[in-house]
Amino acid sequence: MKLTRTYKLSILLALALCLSLAMSACGGSPANNEPATTPDESASVSDDGATDDQSDWIDIEYTYATYLPDANPMARFSIGAINEELAKVMPGVTITVYPSGTLLGQNDIYDGILTGTCDIGLVDYGTVMRRFPVSQLWFLPGAIDNARAITVLEAFTEWGQTTSAAEYNDTVLIWGTGNGPMCLYTRSKISSIDDLKGKQIRASAIYGSTIAAYGAVQVTMDTSEVYEAMRNGMLEGTYNVLPAAANSNLDEVGHYALINPGQTTLSGTLMSKRSLEKMPPSQQEAFLACIETAFNRMTTAMEENEKGGRIAECVQNSEVEFMEGAVLEEFTKAGESLLNDYVKELDDQGLDGTGELAKIRELVAKYSNPYSWEDYKGNFFEDEFLFH
Repeated sequence: MKLTRTYKLSILLALALCLSLAMSACGGSPANNEPATTPDESASVSDDGATDDQSDWIDIEYTYATYLPDANPMARFSIGAINEELAKVMPGVTITVYPSGTLLGQNDIYDGILTGTCDIGLVDYGTVMRRFPVSQLWFLPGAIDNARAITVLEAFTEWGQTTSAAEYNDTVLIWGTGNGPMCLYTRSKISSIDDLKGKQIRASAIYGSTIAAYGAVQVTMDTSEVYEAMRNGMLEGTYNVLPAAANSNLDEVGHYALINPGQTTLSGTLMSKRSLEKMPPSQQEAFLACIETAFNRMTTAMEENEKGGRIAECVQNSEVEFMEGAVLEEFTKAGESLLNDYVKELDDQGLDGTGELAKIRELVAKYSNPYSWEDYKGNFFEDEFLFH
């Protein structure tokens, strides 16, 4: 028969009382001459001496929706690292991954988090940009000056977890994923902004506005169609991160990469606050601590161990250059009205675009200390290309 905590405690008290009476009757006492104590089964003591009551902790399975395939190393490692940390602290809590849009499509994940279809999801901000107006600052040309993936990952994560922007009222940003600097990958060399005039460049979302500001013609098409369009000359190139060009084998139909340090793209792993709050407060705190440990593991792996693979091959087959000096100045000047106008728009709506942009730049500067742009550039000239 299963005993309740109260019943077991009553038995212990009764036994203690009987023992005390028996010892008194024969003139005895506990060997150390100290009063006998009754153990408190409801509390445990941690290494630092603090009482840590886990009696109300629950077991729960959370669902994670992603549009990335299961084979994607970042998708596999990130949630895997969280589950490993959870197993050490709360084995009854797990996160089950639904990759490749098997639970929700790429454009539906954010709504799925809000409606409870999933608890956690990888959100492509490009699909919900209007619902994240302040976060959109991160995507505008010239907002930052170091678009290195690991720098953006660290800076955006801290910003998203500390910002008071109302767009995060219903969710918790687990972490942001920096995808690296934007890159013009083209059939012909782009040595200045004038070389882009009138040329057709595939670009989506806000990057289409950037391309138009640079004087090129925005073309929208599925990623799967870009290779053939570049091969037959219908398309000059694409404006995206270098890994996207590499994974699409565009180095077979184009050979020039011009990398922009002042513009990036990223995604966010978001969790529903309602899902998090199913756990009691102390368990929520421990859960988020596990995530922080996993995040630190991920950044370490990203910095030290993530080899280029297909990216390295693309770099070897391409002429890679960086916007800098006079070239960077002309591209920055061409795009600055997009940023300035948007900051004013946020200010006019009471969303403090000016203040948020200042915070963003402060955080990028903070994380540029360990993860500098110059160090990133140096990777392209090493014998073994290491992509951060």
